[in-house]
Amino acid sequence: MRYDVLILGGGISGLTLGYSLLQEGVDVCVLEASARPGGTIWSERKEGFLIEHGPNTALLTKQAHLDLFQSLGLRERLAFASETANHRFILKDRRLIELPMSLRAFLKTPLFSAKAKVRVALEPFHGRAAQEETLAEFVKRRLGQEFLDYAIDPFVSGVYAGDPETLSVREAFSKLYGLEARYGGLVLGTFLGVRERKKRPDVAKVKARLFSFLGGMVELPLALASHLGNGLVLKAAAHGLRPLRDGFEVSFRQQGVEQTIASKRLVLSVPAYEASRLLKGLNASLAQKLQAIPYPPVAQVALGYRLNAFERSPEGFGFLIPKREGRSILGALFSSSFLPGRASEGFALLTTFVGGMRAPSLALLEANGLADLAHKEVSDILRIKEEPTFAHVGKIERAIPQYTLGHGEMIKAIEALEHSLPGLHFLANYRGGIALGDCLANAVDLSAKILRQRSSRPV
Repeated sequence: MRYDVLILGGGISGLTLGYSLLQEGVDVCVLEASARPGGTIWSERKEGFLIEHGPNTALLTKQAHLDLFQSLGLRERLAFASETANHRFILKDRRLIELPMSLRAFLKTPLFSAKAKVRVALEPFHGRAAQEETLAEFVKRRLGQEFLDYAIDPFVSGVYAGDPETLSVREAFSKLYGLEARYGGLVLGTFLGVRERKKRPDVAKVKARLFSFLGGMVELPLALASHLGNGLVLKAAAHGLRPLRDGFEVSFRQQGVEQTIASKRLVLSVPAYEASRLLKGLNASLAQKLQAIPYPPVAQVALGYRLNAFERSPEGFGFLIPKREGRSILGALFSSSFLPGRASEGFALLTTFVGGMRAPSLALLEANGLADLAHKEVSDILRIKEEPTFAHVGKIERAIPQYTLGHGEMIKAIEALEHSLPGLHFLANYRGGIALGDCLANAVDLSAKILRQRSSRPV
């Protein structure tokens, strides 16, 4: 078998790339080791509750996203978050405090002390760093410890399941880093960059609409897989690759049978640790760098309650918990509060997160223990008077790649290998952003790049 483009990995990045190329008439094949497409994206309905095993929502920041959904027949399946999702909370001293989203709200909020607010106001007077910093170092230098503790730390645990003490600000939060690099500071950059941001076609994340699908996020990978048809091969675990004079050959195993497949172009759209395994014989140095990327475990605990079990019905997007609060969970989403169809009438669905870089061992507890732990925490915080009527635990033992210090050097090594082996491409969420929207955008961009290469010269 020989294809023009072979994609290893049927997660959302690989599926989107495969679909985009197929739409342009490219002979493409996607190999996926597991029995279903979509990677960590999976949704299922149980006992009247719609639960997610991977991402619960995404942000609609590009018109290209809508165009993709339209072409897949998913435009009418979109489920947008209600206005209540604009209300997000941080736990401080056992009290949920709404995260301020305006200057006036910031000045009035009890989330930060008067001293911390003055410290933020002095941000423009702090200079640039002389070397690469962690996010924690960057924030403490520019905004102070309190802002790190009660704004950045919980945000990082909610997005990356990460630790600001280890994430690289330049790689993990490039736009934040760019404000200092270009304008000298965050406050100046926010004001001086208004005109530039207005010229961008993308919707700013703070203004973008939050969405899922009526049947959960799984609708997207299933639609992509359906359009790929026989171009998607499941239960096909690649275990070796080698360059050829005019392309690449990949060895894989499917249902115990050894096979090989050749292609002009090869895309590695698998997690870093899988890419490392495949590259050991080709580039040992890069393989070692990829293997070193941390992927902390995360457990999602879905808990269903009767609405009258709450002293006050959970309204809003949910809450995050700073590390210094000493809790066993990272936070929780009020899933049925802002998305339709997540719970039957008269019930509420909470989605609680455990583990990450903060407490990886907790994510590996057995299911009953995780459910009990999550209920104990949310019932104390939200004053829930009853046991849950429903509980479901989902675990991802290797969840979200961490962009730690030195991540940029690994990206340069990837670029160097791509340059030395034209036709080889890397497409995964350890490169170019971890969010679902980033994965979609990066896949579309790579599709355009491959099409340009095909039209200009053969590989």
